[in-house]
Amino acid sequence: MTIRSVKYIQYQHRIGSHNIHQNPQQKNGLIFLIVVIATAFSVLSLIL
Repeated sequence: MTIRSVKYIQYQHRIGSHNIHQNPQQKNGLIFLIVVIATAFSVLSLIL
């Protein structure tokens, strides 16, 4: 992790959180997507 990449990630996060505050529906969709991915991973780990 270079300093440049850390600053880039912080910059991206700032843009992302700004967009989420403007669009609450997008935030709910993102949370739903994370829940679906987490559920899929847990199901896969149970199967494997």
